[in-house]
Amino acid sequence: MIDTMGFFVIIDRQTLNWLTERSILTQRIDKETGNIEFEYNNFQVHHSWNYKVMFRLDTKTWQYDPTLGTPVYAEGIPHIRFEFSAPKILWGHNLESCSVSDALYAAMSVREAFNKTFDVDILPIRDWYCYRLDTCANFILDNEDQVRNYIRYLQRFDYPRRIKNNYEDTGIYFASRHNTLKIYCKGIEFKKHDKQRFLNELEQKRLQNKANQILRIEVEHKNRLKAIAEDLEKRGHLYSTFQGYMRIYDLLDNIDVRYEMERIVKKFLSGTETKIMKSLDVFRLLKNHLGNKSANFYYSVYTLLVTQGQKEVKRQIPKATFYNALKIFRELGISIIASDIQKLDIELSQGFPEDFNIEISESNKYYQLPKAA
Repeated sequence: MIDTMGFFVIIDRQTLNWLTERSILTQRIDKETGNIEFEYNNFQVHHSWNYKVMFRLDTKTWQYDPTLGTPVYAEGIPHIRFEFSAPKILWGHNLESCSVSDALYAAMSVREAFNKTFDVDILPIRDWYCYRLDTCANFILDNEDQVRNYIRYLQRFDYPRRIKNNYEDTGIYFASRHNTLKIYCKGIEFKKHDKQRFLNELEQKRLQNKANQILRIEVEHKNRLKAIAEDLEKRGHLYSTFQGYMRIYDLLDNIDVRYEMERIVKKFLSGTETKIMKSLDVFRLLKNHLGNKSANFYYSVYTLLVTQGQKEVKRQIPKATFYNALKIFRELGISIIASDIQKLDIELSQGFPEDFNIEISESNKYYQLPKAA
């Protein structure tokens, strides 16, 4: 469930000076003027599996300038920025996801390695401010072809109020101000970024074969983390923050990562199940929820959607009616992606299993449960 984590760790001036002497200065200089556009100090710590964790030392923070009326990046509190994949710390790869408790254990491991390498004693992880939290879910198919077929299948559809970005036939992602959702073929990503880190050829082959079977869904919770702190403050619950972000334990007390993951997937994808949904079941759900008259109307909208596509339906009916219909279908779990009306049975059986779905549930035989460390 947890993959990448990002933290701000506040340090004192003495630690800042000590680490500055032992870090690598990175600069970007304008060739024409000679001006330094930015500079920062960074580090690398080697964990097992030839996995490098990057750290960045900084003394600047975003601060509100009342004269300009905008935030400015100015000298402030010295801190270290940590960012790493929790599963890669634990197992060397992220072909498995981990629980929240195991992700915290990985963070403790990172702190211990950093302290040992640079002879310091930075704050314990309870005092780390979390600015990035990526949740994930792996779904296991038989082979890479099935994974690609499913992604191509999703790429065919229009998604209301969402900007869909396709990457060949291996990925699809949606970005918003608060979150980014990615669905992709893990085998391609693993081959590009991680395979070469494993020096044993048999291990490379074993992990690559495992990656090829994985349909990966990731949600990067970006401004959502700030929004949680802001919402709590409005309701009178004050927590310590740094650059708008809460301490990791305070954040985890106020966010259900599994619920957030499911909410975002459902928000971007109107129907999460790909198995054939019988039209009579759709009408029954609508009738039980809305009554006869409204059920007849929304069932006609449903049949238009699955036979003519969302773009055509948006043209034919009022915009408010269109989005209200999608909301009702989403609440009732009605898939507008696949229906017996579309006669997709043969196509699905050729591309991937007919009962395949991306429901994050222990009862879903395709969902990979988080691995215990």
